[in-house]
Amino acid sequence: MRRIILIIHNPVAGRRNRALLNAVEQALAGFECSVTVRQTVNPGDAEWIARSSGAGAGAGDWDAVVALIVPADETQ
Repeated sequence: MRRIILIIHNPVAGRRNRALLNAVEQALAGFECSVTVRQTVNPGDAEWIARSSGAGAGAGDWDAVVALIVPADETQ
């Protein structure tokens, strides 16, 4: 069964590590997941996206909703 994953990504938080986001997308695709990425633009967007996507309510079209956070002090 193909899993449907929503990633909520803040492109200006932390280290702005697009390579990590790409790696997560590729890893999930390797598990035959269908991945959608929605990026935040304004404060509060992540919560709005999650709520409008049915996260936590058992509703919606997603098998999982993930907020991708890259800490500012992450070392590579």
